[in-house]
Parts: sequence; structure tokens; C-alpha cells
Amino acid sequence: MNGLAALLIRRLTHDFAGPVGAMTTVLELGPGDDPELLSLVADSATGLAATLKLYRFIATPEDGPVASATVRALLADWLTARGGPALDLSDTGEWPGPVARLTAALAMIATDVRAPTLTVTMGRVVLSAPLADELARVLGGEPAATPREALAGLAASEAAAAGLTIGVAADALTVYQGSALPL
Repeated sequence: MNGLAALLIRRLTHDFAGPVGAMTTVLELGPGDDPELLSLVADSATGLAATLKLYRFIATPEDGPVASATVRALLADWLTARGGPALDLSDTGEWPGPVARLTAALAMIATDVRAPTLTVTMGRVVLSAPLADELARVLGGEPAATPREALAGLAASEAAAAGLTIGVAADALTVYQGSALPL
């Protein structure tokens, strides 16, 4: 197993540990008809499912067009489940598959800055605060070294494979065709 795959697995197991732990605890307590405990299980399962769907979408090498509504639904479900920022994604129409997957990955990465709103358009995610240096470094092509950097490593690798470049600026993460032309 290569280093990035191992880091991604560690990242996924970290992301899944909370919801699975909550469900296990409630089941051990025997929730009966307690609506609060049943709600905790339902919320945990919903969050886990949203995370799985989003990671699966990002990691599926599909080149065909993707409806922007699909990206919006995946991100909205994931953000809602984790109590994340509001999503502003008003684009309509279809996005190229690699760009849609990269945009979704960049949106996940951008939640690291903890903005109240996540603004997304095709190939662009607006940042309201600077991205952590280590994430910017990995998006720029340096190898991921920690599970926190794994998704950035996957995004950089997928961008390179698709002939795309990820630009990291103080105010946005942008997907470029080649090395200079924004989409």
C-alpha cells in the first residue's frame, strides 16, 4: 500500500470513528423508545452515509459530465450532517467529471478554515480565511505526510492525472486547465 492510500485510510477511519462510536454507545445502552438516543443514532448514521457518499464521489474516476445539482446535494448533505457552514452553490448545468470531483474535494478541504458560508462555483472554492500552510503545500504538489493532508494529496494527484492544476490563493482554491487558464 502506498503512503497516500495509507493516509487516506487513516483519515477515513478517523472521520468514521465518531459516528460509529455514537451508534455503538447508544446500542449498548439499549435506547428503547428514548427519542433523544434514537435521534443520535439517526444523526450519526446520516452523517456517516453523507461522508461515505462524498468520498466515493471524489474517488470515483468518472470522466463524464456531472450535474452541478449532484455536487450541491452531496456537499449540502455532508455539511448539514457535520454542522458545517452554509453552502452557496448556485451554478446550474453540467461540470466536467474531473472538475466536479476536484471541486467537491476542495470544498471539503476548505471547511478547514471554518467559514460561516462555503461559496462554490465550477472549479472554484472561495476562502474567507487563509488555508493551513500544510494543506496549501500539499495542494501545490508536495507529498501528504499526515491523515489531515490526505485529501489534499488525493486532490493534487487527481488534478495532475487529469492535466489540471490547483491554484492556492489567499481568497480561493481554483482549478486550472493546464497550468495557467482558469476553467
